[in-house]
Amino acid sequence: MQELHDQNVKLRSSFLREDPRITGTCPRFLIRPVLRAGGLDLTPLQARQASKTFVNGDGRFNWVNFCESVEQARSTAWSPRLRLLAMKAFSELDNDGSGTLNREEVREALRKLQSTLDSDPASLEKLIDSCDSDGSGTISYSEFIDALAKDRVTTGSVFTSVASHTRGPYKLGGVAGYG
Repeated sequence: MQELHDQNVKLRSSFLREDPRITGTCPRFLIRPVLRAGGLDLTPLQARQASKTFVNGDGRFNWVNFCESVEQARSTAWSPRLRLLAMKAFSELDNDGSGTLNREEVREALRKLQSTLDSDPASLEKLIDSCDSDGSGTISYSEFIDALAKDRVTTGSVFTSVASHTRGPYKLGGVAGYG
């Protein structure tokens, strides 16, 4: 989760570079480049959605509200309930109680799920390698959690939640200060 914190810091820093007076806003035309510099490479459609949702009454993008919404969407996407379910799943998969998942344990889990990956050695290796960030050949609990959380907190999934936010001039009649 340190990576998510670092990305949020990077996102806020990219906005601060364009907001030297620290107003909490930036010009609308800078939304996409600033978001890209902050690690959120949005499509033109997503940038327009962000503009409609987070532009305040004076036509400036309210980056403070946007960043808060990103953080809230990420924490909602990877809730304590989901973390508990992930912990339980890891415990059930860790047959030998070693605290790591070896190839056979992963293969057995895929067999139970009736996945075709268990019969394809190359795909199984690719799956394990994508989770095994330290190169140990096994998947630790933290690597398992990171692999599960990654798809829940990526730009696309988080942005879908953020863009459906209920604030913004188009939804609140253009009241300044709401972004």
